[in-house]
Amino acid sequence: WMAACQGTSSVKNEPSSPLLSLPMHLLLWVSDKAPYMFTPGAAECDELADLLRSKASWDLKLTAMMFWATRPPPASEASSHTISVQQLWHQYVPFLPSLQQMSHLLLFNDAEREELQDDELASYSVACQKLLDDWYCTYFAPEAPLGCLGASYEDIEWAMAIVRTRAFSLPLDKATCADLHATSEGKAGEERWDMLISAASPFADMLNHTVDASTTFQIKNSFFEIALCASRSAGAEADLCYMQNGSNADLMQTFGFSIPGNPNDRIKFPDASALPGGGLNKV
Repeated sequence: WMAACQGTSSVKNEPSSPLLSLPMHLLLWVSDKAPYMFTPGAAECDELADLLRSKASWDLKLTAMMFWATRPPPASEASSHTISVQQLWHQYVPFLPSLQQMSHLLLFNDAEREELQDDELASYSVACQKLLDDWYCTYFAPEAPLGCLGASYEDIEWAMAIVRTRAFSLPLDKATCADLHATSEGKAGEERWDMLISAASPFADMLNHTVDASTTFQIKNSFFEIALCASRSAGAEADLCYMQNGSNADLMQTFGFSIPGNPNDRIKFPDASALPGGGLNKV
């Protein structure tokens, strides 16, 4: 496959053929329940690992990991023959949007919230900003537990917006669960075979959203794969459905965009009793 300026094109048209295959250790991921597991390389930062082992929310964990992974990696990794998670994500940063290029509701100001003409979306925007303030003061400020990472408020704002617009959740197959249980440090807690993870993957965010997607993704044998699920001619855009049955309000709240003519949009009508004539109008 190849990345274009506004999407991703397939160079083959074979359904089930992987367009992308990445080992799990290069993804940023956290498990949903205890025993909490996460990207192995993140354990090298003690303060970050403490947060990842806690009961903190998945998006806080991924936000902290996103900032850590996109910083310059240690000089000791430069001579390694295998790429580390920090090396890959640091190199991928130029392909990620800046704060000014993103449109998530987290980043809206008062004037932009008024233009939404939607009280629920406006309230969600305010709630996201309050959560960001709380996260920064509690975890990332200089005197906080992760203050050693040296993150500014804008750094965490960027990382949070990236995670909110690009993270996804998916189950792990049994082979991957077995591999994680065998290699996890400490092996504390009961082994689980129904593990769900929240994750972010480089390159996966290059696929644009559509209702009728041509690709699907999964984790199989400790690899994250994106594969064609419908035939596409070589050079045609490969796309992905970000949210099944997602209305424009859903897409705007979760990802910060909407699509013209969304077939999942619905109009909420008032109860019949609130309409003139009890909802029964004669012509």
